[in-house]
Amino acid sequence: MKISCNWMADLIALDEPPDRLAADLSMLGLPVDAVERLPNDTLIEIDVTANRPDCLSHLGIARELSALYHEPLRLPTPAALDAGRDPAPAPAITIEDPDLCARFCGVRITGVRVAPSPQWLQERLLAVGQRPINNLVDITNYILLELGHPLHAYDFGKLAGGCLIARRARAGETIQTLDGRIRALAPEMLVIADAGQPVGIAGVMGGAASEVADTTTDILLESAWFQPASVRRTARTLEMRTEASYRFERGADVAMAPIALRRAAQLILELAGGAAVSPVVDVCPRPWSPPVIALRRGRIERLVGISVAGLPVDAMLRRLGFDVAAAPDGWLVRPPAHRVDVGLEVDLIEEIARLHGYDRIPSTLPLHPTRPVSRQLAGEKAAARQFLKESGLQEVLTPNFASVARDADLLWAPDGEPVRVDNPLDEGEPFLRQGLLPGMVAALKFNENNYNADVRLFEVAAVYGRRGDGHVEPVRLALGAYGQWLPAHWSAAGVPADFVRLKGVIEGLCDRLNVPAVTFDEAGDAAFLQPGAAAWIRLGDEVVVYIGQLNELLAQKLKFKRKVFVAELLFERLAAGIDRSFAFRTLPRYPFVDRDMSFVVDIGISFSTIKMSVIELKMPELAEVKLVDLYRGADIPPGRKAMNVRLVFQHPERTLTDEEADRLRERAAASLRKRFQAQFR
Repeated sequence: MKISCNWMADLIALDEPPDRLAADLSMLGLPVDAVERLPNDTLIEIDVTANRPDCLSHLGIARELSALYHEPLRLPTPAALDAGRDPAPAPAITIEDPDLCARFCGVRITGVRVAPSPQWLQERLLAVGQRPINNLVDITNYILLELGHPLHAYDFGKLAGGCLIARRARAGETIQTLDGRIRALAPEMLVIADAGQPVGIAGVMGGAASEVADTTTDILLESAWFQPASVRRTARTLEMRTEASYRFERGADVAMAPIALRRAAQLILELAGGAAVSPVVDVCPRPWSPPVIALRRGRIERLVGISVAGLPVDAMLRRLGFDVAAAPDGWLVRPPAHRVDVGLEVDLIEEIARLHGYDRIPSTLPLHPTRPVSRQLAGEKAAARQFLKESGLQEVLTPNFASVARDADLLWAPDGEPVRVDNPLDEGEPFLRQGLLPGMVAALKFNENNYNADVRLFEVAAVYGRRGDGHVEPVRLALGAYGQWLPAHWSAAGVPADFVRLKGVIEGLCDRLNVPAVTFDEAGDAAFLQPGAAAWIRLGDEVVVYIGQLNELLAQKLKFKRKVFVAELLFERLAAGIDRSFAFRTLPRYPFVDRDMSFVVDIGISFSTIKMSVIELKMPELAEVKLVDLYRGADIPPGRKAMNVRLVFQHPERTLTDEEADRLRERAAASLRKRFQAQFR
């Protein structure tokens, strides 16, 4: 937004040089991009943020400087329009949809003469980058830049029925806009129509059918307020971006509509003649009422870090145009109509801070009570991250927000009820996540869509749940992979990502964290995992990890082209099983002795169950239990499977004899025969 210092001088008395103005505006939160010096003027280019549409005009900037410098505004006050002129018939204006058009003002002027604008008006427009066209168009552009409110002039003689109607477009309607293009309209779009057809797209652009021409003598001037979301949606759908839509979609000043209309009409009467003028028609079915915001002294001090005592809070807000009344613990404040960005107490506190001066706020460390953070858990998370990176996985951070309905197929063991966000960024994701798997699957799908062939990911983060009046934030860990686990090399073929690779990572993580007492069981009730390629990991009797291939039907529903393997750990519960006792011993001096057992058991008995059964015999000489082979085939009865398990023995003080090793093996075999009806081969 380019601001002319000469133009500003009409609105406020300024003694400060342009460079000082630029610096002060930047400190007010209106960053200045450049200061351009012309032969007879100086331009200040301001980067106005989307939440401050009130500053998209010379008046808006003058308001800010008036509040900062304690200088009064010199507002342009239009004279009575009908003084010395014949009255013209008032135009008929109707609002059919007050949700999309809350105010519609209009005035009719007859006997105008379309001609070039006077030199001073052309120079002002040229200075700020506007090309002069004719007096009527230039005046509407001038008011836009001066007061920030878009206007539009219609050739009254081209309006069927001599009326304007703010209504939704009808199915099949089209309009040729001022840029010459024919545009198809949709029923959700607001249009300005005459008695027969649309003559303008509300808040975006007028129509060619009612365009003011050089021969126009009778005009109808429009000034209205349109709902910002409606204008934004229409402009985006039609791929149109205009100065009017830029302001309307950010929020125009509803109170400025009749003021801007009278100011424009006055300039038209002065610069384009006019034999007669109608009364101003102001249709406002739902008058605007400002919100009442409670502002507390203590809240200002907590957020800004300055003492309110001696600070003229009420005077500061009044200088910005706010209505302020005293309250027991602070003030009751009503924002002006042009401050559409102010609706909360924190907005008012921001106004106080920026007018006081951000550079005058001392740098102090606020005292804020916090819950203690477990350094032990933080260290375990760091150790897990380091191990997973060493294992070739990449860390991801997925969004905290979730949709309960969308994520239902991928939720496992949620902790409490879902936590709803009061003001979600996306209405489709109004809850905080209860698990990491939905985000992990989304990350895998994003990578596949972007042609990343081999992906191995992990995430360590909190999930959320509500219990009674409180909430919990347990930490979980998720893994996900597809494609090649190890890429092909000239010396060896690639190794695909699969259940076994992911299981190995989990086992390695348990070893790194020193969680010894975990067991693996086949997962029988995990609907999101593929049957036969899934497992639970238990710590004692509690399931703390699931691991497996994503169910093929679910993967098809999510449009995956590859097999996907995932795991999710209840990290805090897994960490509770860490053996924190440290016992050091010398390296064994005597050799290991191996004994293999080959037997047949029921297909539902896992190796981890066999392993724990042997460990529970508490044989001091037992060093390790390994699965050597697993077989299902024609010579094995249905419902059974063959295992080859290796027992590794070692005595700390001497070499075991073959007879001693055989006795230990037979003790383990006897236990398996008794507990699982194992048939040895």
